[in-house]
Amino acid sequence: MKKKYRGILAGLLCVTAVLAACGRNAEETGNFNTPDNNASGSSETILALESEEDAAAETGEPETVLIYFGSSMGKELMTEEVELPRKTPEAIIGALRTKNIVSVDTKVNDFRLSEDGKQIELDLSSGFRDYLKTMQEGSEAVIMAALTNTFLDAYGAGELRVTINGDTLETKNRTYKDELTFVDSVE
Repeated sequence: MKKKYRGILAGLLCVTAVLAACGRNAEETGNFNTPDNNASGSSETILALESEEDAAAETGEPETVLIYFGSSMGKELMTEEVELPRKTPEAIIGALRTKNIVSVDTKVNDFRLSEDGKQIELDLSSGFRDYLKTMQEGSEAVIMAALTNTFLDAYGAGELRVTINGDTLETKNRTYKDELTFVDSVE
């Protein structure tokens, strides 16, 4: 039961962090979800995500993955080693979720690693695109760099193509038609 409350709290902190990144707070927007206000899917989404993580934890040996995320100072990328129940795209997205790199409702639709291991195709749910659309250009660049670096590092690949529900990822700042490569620094 404690894990569920921690998950709900983490989700609320994620919403607060996004609003803070946009220079607003929950009271100003009226958009805050708690388990008690019956907002559509908020606590249910968090609980479903925890169930997926619990199921993954029951199989396989733990693996360590280096995740990338933005610093509190802005455009600098930080790293942290995290132990995952298994190195799966879903588990990596879960780890990135804890650093606010993806939204609570971001799901992996499809993941493909080329036969030579050099290229990754990652298809995500529309929640990720919608999350990026709330970001200023600099914040979006940090998020995309963190996502890219994390997946490339985890699988030893050189290129990542990100799509949303099978279509090209488009935000208010950019269209991601081309493959993404490792980012040393965000400008």
